[in-house]
Amino acid sequence: MKLILPFILSLLCFNVFAQVDKTKVLKDKKNRPELNTPYYTDLSDQLLIKITNNFRYTSLEIIDKKINKTAQLNPNANFDLGVGFSYKWAGLGITFSIPNTEKSIEQKGDTKRFDFQLNLYPKRFAIDALIQHYKGFYFFNPSDFSEWNSKILPQLPDMESFYFGISSFYIFNYKKFSYRAAYVRNEIQNKSAGSLVAGPFFNFDTAFTPNQFIPNNLVLNSKSDIGINMFSSITYGLAIGYTYTLVPVKNAFINMSLIPGIGVKNIQTSNGKTFNQTTSGITYRIAYKMAL
Repeated sequence: MKLILPFILSLLCFNVFAQVDKTKVLKDKKNRPELNTPYYTDLSDQLLIKITNNFRYTSLEIIDKKINKTAQLNPNANFDLGVGFSYKWAGLGITFSIPNTEKSIEQKGDTKRFDFQLNLYPKRFAIDALIQHYKGFYFFNPSDFSEWNSKILPQLPDMESFYFGISSFYIFNYKKFSYRAAYVRNEIQNKSAGSLVAGPFFNFDTAFTPNQFIPNNLVLNSKSDIGINMFSSITYGLAIGYTYTLVPVKNAFINMSLIPGIGVKNIQTSNGKTFNQTTSGITYRIAYKMAL
């Protein structure tokens, strides 16, 4: 009896505590309807039409360790305006480049480019793919290598670059967090939520020019001996990060996504006559997005 009586009392106390807790939860839901609101609302059955304003960009930097200087080669890129739509799982967009001014073309040269971007965002995954081709670059910082006083920068009209990249990650908290709500807008995040994400990535990029990346007149006026006219690299690895959407008030949100990754990079260069031996090493990348 000394053992049975305390055991029965403990069961009664536990049941009373559980009943009080359940009643409190039901009362809170009755007085606070937002507790019954789903974390996000799916509107993918409605047609979404949007206007886009994009700025895609690429840049090549070559570090000359002998003179401890960096050559930066840029395309003469500009903004894009476009329209797009989304319906259920399908989406399509088209953009038009705003032409450069004659003054800009005279100073930096003309760039022809092609950009293709594919984004697939099911509930549990996110897949991003990008293809870029640029032809026509200019030397951004010639004064670092020689006395360059002209406003017309050195130009490489025959220099081309090609890039292909694809990355994917799994959204662990997909039941409460919507990646599409932030970056497709056919869902609405009703409550603040975030998720751990992880997945692989792969990049291939190359650039080449008939002569060399650093123009001859700059090489002659400096002590640089860079004679590279081509490089190619392949990078692959794994990325792990976090994405979070804050909903401070109804119909407003801020999303931040930071997904760092580590992987292996193989790179090969050429001076126009011979190819240097392919070198491999550990590399890192940082992918980040923001939407509001």
